[in-house]
Amino acid sequence: GSVLPGEASETIAGMPRDLTPPAPPHKFTVAAGHDGVTILWESTEVRDVAGYRIYRRPAGGKEYVLVGETGRSSFSFTDTTLPEGEETFFYAVTAFDAADPPNESVFSRDIEFRRKARPSF
Repeated sequence: GSVLPGEASETIAGMPRDLTPPAPPHKFTVAAGHDGVTILWESTEVRDVAGYRIYRRPAGGKEYVLVGETGRSSFSFTDTTLPEGEETFFYAVTAFDAADPPNESVFSRDIEFRRKARPSF
């Protein structure tokens, strides 16, 4: 081997960056209550889930809007901000991890909620 003149290079260390998002949650239940609409789901079997984000869109809309976020040990969310006038909504839930910045999963499948018609007298 050859020896090159000069000083030794500085030693550096690196950590691989987590770029892999967790899987979205699944197996949903939607229930209407006095406080709003509650969405329940089953956890994904991923250790690095830090929490979940809940999105909503009206039936005719294309874009989801973030309506809430929960921690990793919560598997439900109650949406208390339903807009008046809309009868059908779709929800989607994502999972995110603890990376900085967090990696967020793709949207879950659409979860449909229909407001029950109020009786008119």
